Amino acid sequence: MSNINISHKTKKKRTFNIVDFFIVVAILVLVAILIYAFSPWSQLKKLWALDEVTIDYTIVIREVDKADAAKIKKDDDVTDSVTKNPLGTVTSIDDIKNSTELTYIEDENGDIHGVLSEKSDKYDITVHITAVANYEEGVGYTVNGCRIAVGEELYLRFPQYVHSGFCTALDPNS
Repeated sequence: MSNINISHKTKKKRTFNIVDFFIVVAILVLVAILIYAFSPWSQLKKLWALDEVTIDYTIVIREVDKADAAKIKKDDDVTDSVTKNPLGTVTSIDDIKNSTELTYIEDENGDIHGVLSEKSDKYDITVHITAVANYEEGVGYTVNGCRIAVGEELYLRFPQYVHSGFCTALDPNS
């Protein structure tokens, strides 16, 4: 006969300890923070809001026909010709001057020289625009979703004229 050892295994009860307590508290705090962050009365939304400022920016529109130069006027509303979103209001127009063209000429010695010549039928126009913009760290200034930055090309629509131009200056007037 063989000895059979039959042991009765009892279920071990796990006791609630201090580590379990801190885990439960941490989960409850996390849930409370999430509920507060996304609730309508949350003050965190004010911290996340973009800073809104008034900016003045300068656009240079190159190679405009003489007849079209007069179509851009002070107090004209400017929109993005792609998205149709407003980009501000023309505050002033200055420096209407002949467009220039740089051509390179090789002389008899093989040296290359740049020659700057004026185009008598084309003009460069400097337009100053004022707009309310949002500022976001890492993005910069945006007006209705259109980024405004020095060097940025903008596609502009005036009431009587459409053309692209480059931002050459930006002045935030907070």
